[in-house]
Amino acid sequence: MKRIWTSCWEIEQITKSSFIIIKEIKNRLAVELVQKMHGLNIGESESIILFKELGGDLLIMDEKKGRKVASTLDIKLTGTLSILLKAKQEGIIIELKPLLEKLIESKVRINHEPYKEILKKS
Repeated sequence: MKRIWTSCWEIEQITKSSFIIIKEIKNRLAVELVQKMHGLNIGESESIILFKELGGDLLIMDEKKGRKVASTLDIKLTGTLSILLKAKQEGIIIELKPLLEKLIESKVRINHEPYKEILKKS
């Protein structure tokens, strides 16, 4: 099995890049409440609360349960597949299928229908 990130060094380099800013959540209680009330994991809960704290424009989230909660909070959403499709349409990436296959090899779950749809649109 291939991994998308092969070392801690690579992850560290990515997080040090200028386009990624790491922010701390101010309201930890809100995170816990969202997590417990909606049965979300910590990452989904933190993403939703941080989005609200920062007044974000678009939240990237793939998990179905988290997307449902975010939608009820009037959060505009997109997912990994949509971002990849947009990158393909704008010429940032040449081929979509090899990237999707790498995600699947890395144990990222992609449903068959969205997979077929995104390939059709690209």
